[in-house]
This record gives sequence, C-alpha cells and structure tokens, in this order.
Amino acid sequence: MKTDGQTGQKDWDELIVLENTFPKGLFLQSWRWGEFQNKIGHKTFRFQIKASKNSKLQALIIQHELPMGKSYLYCPRGPVIASEVNKESIKEYLLDFVEKIHLLSRQTGSVFLKVEPPWISPEQKDLLDLLKESNFHASDKNIQPKTTRVVDITKSDLELEASFKPKTRYNIRLAQKHGLNIKETKDIDSFFGLLQKTASRDGFKTHSKNHYLNLMECFQEDKKEKKQPFTKIFFAEKNKELVGAILIMFHYPNVYYLHGAFSYEHRSLMSPHLLHRHVMEKSRSLGFKNYDLWGIDEKRWPGVTRFKEGFGGTISNLAGSFDLVLDKSWWQAYKTISSLRKLWRR
Repeated sequence: MKTDGQTGQKDWDELIVLENTFPKGLFLQSWRWGEFQNKIGHKTFRFQIKASKNSKLQALIIQHELPMGKSYLYCPRGPVIASEVNKESIKEYLLDFVEKIHLLSRQTGSVFLKVEPPWISPEQKDLLDLLKESNFHASDKNIQPKTTRVVDITKSDLELEASFKPKTRYNIRLAQKHGLNIKETKDIDSFFGLLQKTASRDGFKTHSKNHYLNLMECFQEDKKEKKQPFTKIFFAEKNKELVGAILIMFHYPNVYYLHGAFSYEHRSLMSPHLLHRHVMEKSRSLGFKNYDLWGIDEKRWPGVTRFKEGFGGTISNLAGSFDLVLDKSWWQAYKTISSLRKLWRR
C-alpha cells in the first residue's frame, strides 16, 4: 500500500469512472473539478492510496480561507473508495487518510476537514460506521445537497412522460404550443444576465460571472474521452427572446441539473418544463442513463422541490456531512461564531 500525493489525470479519474455507476455527483471528485477550483482561486490537494497498482481510496481536498489566517478543508462527494475493498482494508485506509490530513492541517492552518461522502444512506451504513470510528462527527451543515431526485431516462418517450405528474405533462405540452425554441449555447453573458434577475427575484446569491466562465472552460466536451465530465447550457427562446436557461453537467452515465434561470415576465410559457424534457431526451440519445435534478428539500426549497417532483423518478438520500476536527481550540471558536451568526439572522 502507498499514499501518493502526485498523480496524473488518467490515473486519478480511473477510480472515478469505475465508481460512477449511480448519480452521486462524483464529478466533484474528478480531476477537472480540481483544475476548476484552482482557477477560481482555491488551493487543492489530492490524496490517493494504492494497492496492487490500483487506487483504493482517493480524495480531492479543497482549501477554503477563514479569518485570522486559518482555513478549513473540504472534500465534496469524497473520499471515493473502490467498491471491492473489504471492511478491514477500508478501516486501514481511512486511518492513513486521517493521518495525512493532520499533517496537511499543520501546513495550511486548517481547523477542520468536512467530507460529504458519496455513500447512499442507509444502505452503506458500514462505511459510515467506519468513518465515525476514524473520529469524524456528523454535521448539520451540508454544502452539497443531501437528498436528490433521480429520473431514469433510459425509458421510451411514452414511458418517460407517463412517469411525470399530470401537471408537468400538461405544462410541457403548453410550452410546445407556445412554440418555444430550445438551443444549446455558449453565451455566458446572456445566461448570467438572466441568472442575476432570477436570483434578485427569488432571494438567492449567484457566483460571479467569472465562476461560470471558468466552469465552462474547464469542463469542455471531449469527443475522444466520452467519460470525462463536461457542461452545456441550454436556452429556451420565444421569438428569439431568452425566456429560460439551464446549465447541465454531463458525467457518464449521469446528467446533473446544476443551475437554472427563468424570466418571470414569461412564466406562463412554462420554459423550465420544456427545457428539462428536452435535455432528458438529448441525454438519452447520447447514451446517458440517469438525470439527477440535484437537490430537494421541502422545508428549505418547497417550490423548487415540488417542481422537481413533477418529473417523477426516485428519491436518493446520501450520507450527509461529517467533520474531522483538526484544531480543537479554533474549532470551538468557529462553532461559537457560527451559532452567533444564526441568531443574528433570525
């Protein structure tokens, strides 16, 4: 067994491809996601534990700055563990991983490591137990969605639409009657402009325009490497006027809905319904199998959750968020400040 902090893209993504059979969001552990994080100003670290020349555990770690020269480390949808590894070996690998993280924390001034493993709950309870035995503690703060809705897009057109709720089917037909035109585009300016209007109306924050530019640049489609993740933007237009847009991540065999923007003035055109229906059909034609609507929560996002529910599919619950404390005194200070911020927001 060896721990290797220096690895190449092909070697790194080999395990990602093998374990990406269900839409768990492993594009967040891909080599390209690390390159993207570097571009937007974050330091990244890659840990890989090998046995018999094959990767058995690996984790892309992203450093986020905190005040006073401190930081925290974040591992989205990781660590990734080879499915054939037995329980005893996993325990050994996790202990090795934790040891290396403690060493890294001394170099980076990191207070804690947050992981959001790609494990389905409760089916993979054994893995969660091993994580807790390695001194990780469950956290109530999730960065990535813990619960999502996944649509099987291998079905025929008739079967797929039959799985939608009646109101969703009706809205798709209504959008078609309005003559909306759906097209693929690289027009970040128009997408970002509509996204800003949507965010202002609905009360959420967007990333900077540069964030989306870098995302599209780092995740370009490679016709020769079909299992590399890539992004596309789709517009819905009425008489050449932009009325809706969605940004999609493709990572074979899964498709993920990441960002959406829609015109309130043209809400009666039902562009979101037709956009998703179009991308599902296109994704199936390209050989993709699952369409992940990426995040539902009835309490936090009731309207969005009901919208996504209209497309049927199944609910998938991931394990959630876990923290490994690296500096106890600063961790207590961080928790106190976070609690005070929650009180101030009320």
